[in-house]
Amino acid sequence: FYALIVLYNSSYSLLNAKWRTTRKFVVVKVCLIIAILQEKLIHKLVHAWMDYSEHHKGLSCLMDYQSDPTSYQHIIDFWAQFVLCLEQPVVAWLIWRAFPAAEVHDFGQKSLQLVELELEGYGSGPGLFESEDEVSSEEGDSQGGAC
Repeated sequence: FYALIVLYNSSYSLLNAKWRTTRKFVVVKVCLIIAILQEKLIHKLVHAWMDYSEHHKGLSCLMDYQSDPTSYQHIIDFWAQFVLCLEQPVVAWLIWRAFPAAEVHDFGQKSLQLVELELEGYGSGPGLFESEDEVSSEEGDSQGGAC
C-alpha cells in the first residue's frame, strides 16, 4: 500500500491535470472496499438469520438437503450476488464519471506494423508477429542452402 501511495504522489503533477487520476483511484478503491466489506457483512447476517430460523422454526427451507447443515455458503453466495446486482447501477455511474470517454482521443500513434519495423532496426530478435522458429528458419535459408 505504501508503494502505491508513493507512486501516486510522484506522478500526481504529471498525470492529474489531464487524466484526473484522483477520481479514478478513489472509485476503484471504493468499489474494492465495498466488495470486501459487503461479503463479510452478508456472511455474518446469513449466519445470524439461519441460526435464528433453525432455533425458532426448525430447519430452514433454504437449506440444501445434500449439503452440510452448518454450511450456508450457497445462501451467502446468493445474497452477495443479489446485492451486487442492486449496486451495479451506482458502480456503473461512478465508473462512467471517473473514466469519461472525452479523455480518450487519438494520439497520432503509429500502427503496430510501423512500430515493429522501427524496432527491428534496433535489435535482431524476433518481431511481435514472428515466432523464434520462423526467424531461425529464415536465417537457415539465407545462410546458403543447397543450389
